[in-house]
This record gives sequence, C-alpha cells and structure tokens, in this order.
Amino acid sequence: MSSAQPLSVLVADRDGETRDALSAFLFEEGFQPTELADPSKAPSAIKDGRYQMVLLDLGEPEVDGVSVLEKI
Repeated sequence: MSSAQPLSVLVADRDGETRDALSAFLFEEGFQPTELADPSKAPSAIKDGRYQMVLLDLGEPEVDGVSVLEKI
C-alpha cells in the first residue's frame, strides 16, 4: 500500500455540472480536486495553493481562457 499523497488538481470552470463531474471523477481516481467557479481567479489560487495539475476551460465565453493560461 502506497503512502504517497494524492495529486492536487484545480478544476476551474464556470459550469457547475462540469466542475462537479470532473471533481467526482478525479476523486474516484485518487486525486484531490479543488473546484473554482471563476477561472479568472485561477492564477491567484495557484499562488495560494499547491496544485500539480490544473483543468481549465479555454473556451469560456466570459473569460479569455488563453490569457488565464498565460498568467498561470
């Protein structure tokens, strides 16, 4: 049995159903997901937290996902 910490994943998406589904899947697969409803806040959340992976919706109509990715 492994004593390794689960990988921490930030799930940044405005769509609550998508966030919930992704988080549930990640949790079942042994990851530690954190949900973020406002993708534009992802860069500051990453500075405050410790994430090994970020799932970011690049096609957000209200937020330019590519510019958020560049800030990350």
